[in-house]
Amino acid sequence: SYFPEGRRPARTCIGVSGLARGARIEIDMIARRGARAASA
Repeated sequence: SYFPEGRRPARTCIGVSGLARGARIEIDMIARRGARAASA
């Protein structure tokens, strides 16, 4: 599997009729902001 065990991505499912203003796709995102040690 691409994602390591215990670190699976969140998933969202939306019906096509639920998209706004005739949109063909919806992009959903989760972002994290904060300090993280750089790995070298």
